[in-house]
Amino acid sequence: MSDKRPPAVIRFLHAVENTALVAVLSIMIVLSFGQILMRNFFGVSYAWLDPLLRFLVLWVAMLGAMVATREDHHISIDVLSFLVTGRGKAILRIVTDLFTATVAVLLTHASVRFITDEFAGGAKAFGGVPTWVAELILPIAFGVIALRFGYFFLRHSWQAIRGVTEPAEAVEDDAAAKKDEA
Repeated sequence: MSDKRPPAVIRFLHAVENTALVAVLSIMIVLSFGQILMRNFFGVSYAWLDPLLRFLVLWVAMLGAMVATREDHHISIDVLSFLVTGRGKAILRIVTDLFTATVAVLLTHASVRFITDEFAGGAKAFGGVPTWVAELILPIAFGVIALRFGYFFLRHSWQAIRGVTEPAEAVEDDAAAKKDEA
């Protein structure tokens, strides 16, 4: 791992992301459990709770995607990375980063338009909460993901220009994996 600590503002933003993810997941678990208990033991159910839980699943998924991208542990199909080495692997990573950043930018734009349409429509998600508020995580998450992949693209491009074919973290992870195998 790198000895360099991120700046305080980045650490703060990471803490906000982590806290939001834990809070939303915890709320979702408590409300789901409470809903099950109330239905099974008391025959009571709140109509607004199921739609709320559906939106909380969306929030957990998008917050989780943001954190996974931050940690560079997002889902990827990397069949080609096993077939190429050195400079080819670096170029493949740069192309992948640029492609993913571009897709995330397009999804950010589409989700902003979607939120705008939802705002104009005035629909309610649950209780009195407007649908656009419940879906606000979409442009936020896609925007953050786009920024992170843009950063990865620049970082990996700079590493390739300098002749570094793999990030130091990847080399350390490979060394740790080989040590665990022995």
